Amino acid sequence: ARPACAQYYWATTGTGLWTNTANWSSNATSGGTPGTVPPSSRTSNTVYFNQSSVNGDSTVELSGTWAALGLVFNNTGSTLIRASASGTQSFTTGNSGITVNLGAGPVTFGDATNAVPLISNGHTSNASITNHSASLLRFANGVNHLAYNLTFTGSGAGGVQVDGNFESGNAFIKSGSGAVVFTGSMRLQNTGTISSGTMAITGAGSMGAGTWNGAPAYGFALHNDGVFVYSSSARSAISGNISGTGAVVMTGSGMLSLLGTGNSWTGPLTISSGTVAFETPNAAYPGIVSSRSILNDSLLIINTCDGSGSQPAYGGSISGTGGMIVTGPYSNGGKWPLFTLFGTNSSSGPLAIQSGTVALSFSGSTSPAADVLAPAVNVAFGSNFGAAIPDLSYNNSTMRITSKVA
Repeated sequence: ARPACAQYYWATTGTGLWTNTANWSSNATSGGTPGTVPPSSRTSNTVYFNQSSVNGDSTVELSGTWAALGLVFNNTGSTLIRASASGTQSFTTGNSGITVNLGAGPVTFGDATNAVPLISNGHTSNASITNHSASLLRFANGVNHLAYNLTFTGSGAGGVQVDGNFESGNAFIKSGSGAVVFTGSMRLQNTGTISSGTMAITGAGSMGAGTWNGAPAYGFALHNDGVFVYSSSARSAISGNISGTGAVVMTGSGMLSLLGTGNSWTGPLTISSGTVAFETPNAAYPGIVSSRSILNDSLLIINTCDGSGSQPAYGGSISGTGGMIVTGPYSNGGKWPLFTLFGTNSSSGPLAIQSGTVALSFSGSTSPAADVLAPAVNVAFGSNFGAAIPDLSYNNSTMRITSKVA
């Protein structure tokens, strides 16, 4: 009998059935006695693809559901693990998770017709999905993480891509210099940490298992010391607080609403396309931090408060050609909210004031070059401007109140 936690090596290239004993060996390099299929168990048995002397494009076909303590990929050719017939056959990994080593070729779980969703289910400790290769590790049919925390890590330029849904009720961690990309629904129901590298939501992907104003919403804390990219055509909301020094980048055509009322995140915000909205419908101030820099080449929305008449302010730098909309409800106290911009400004985009008062007191060398749109003369200019409305001249730039925003 084979001992517990034994090692099994895939010993062929081309297409082969997982259940065919001739495709397996106990020898790590070559040869060995075939005849033993790895028992299906997430608590024992590590499976390697391939034997070190066996390299080439390989397709492993599953009939039935299977499990292993861990999977290790060294094959320099491509490796595809798919169902043996049209339909779905899941694969479960335990504590050891998945490792794609340096030099390995692309690894893919499932395809459009022969699906293999991954179930990550560590039985006594956290699990990891690791890619050290320059080739992509792709889960075509999603990932469902059941127990303990899950870390996506690795230094490989190939990164990890999760198509379909990602489901997890446990903490999510991104470490290592590589990237993990989600193209479907990322239904994370616990805290998230990006300690290094990049986490991206692309395609029509979304984030969060809850909802806010009809959009998927992520309701837990997100700590970001790396890069968080939202490049989706869909709308998502983050209702938890964001902390850390990492960058947030908006590149999709969709909308990302940030609802946290205690954000301590100080990293830069870049809006290349789409919309980012700071919205705090139940808080006294927008969740923005004065030391953060904003490069806006698309659209930034500031929803100032919940009608309490609060007076938030932003003192970070704003640059780019994108527009900014400031809005906020009329307060129960009988006044509009006041929002003050007093940081360094080099933005050339328009500023639309849909409601409330915006005080402009930029400390930079230029004032906003475009028109200010307001429903009334509700614009207060700070002492840095040294001139009065409506015709304001400052560093060869003119600001005008031109029309009402519908």
